[in-house]
Amino acid sequence: MIRKIVDFMNWLTDMDWGWWPVIRLRPSKENYIDSKLVLMITPIFGSTAGLIVAFFGFNILTPEIVILSVVGTWPVFFIAYRFTFALAWNERADVLRNATSVRPISNAE
Repeated sequence: MIRKIVDFMNWLTDMDWGWWPVIRLRPSKENYIDSKLVLMITPIFGSTAGLIVAFFGFNILTPEIVILSVVGTWPVFFIAYRFTFALAWNERADVLRNATSVRPISNAE
């Protein structure tokens, strides 16, 4: 069951539309998503989440509420992404790195 969840998460992160505003930052599948990368994408995706929270979570919108919602979701996004999608991505990166680092021994050597 966990394997299916990890595969589904990687399937989602492989889609270009999910990375659209920062697609140039997406690493290749065998490279890790580290905390630095998550920190780089947090202002964009965390702000989007914050706007959603502000518009759907509050009856009265003031500039202060919008700003607090946007900035307040940054740490939530960072932690949530780092310990879900990034872990799934990194698990696959480990598998791919191990698969390419093992060379079969041939008779020609």
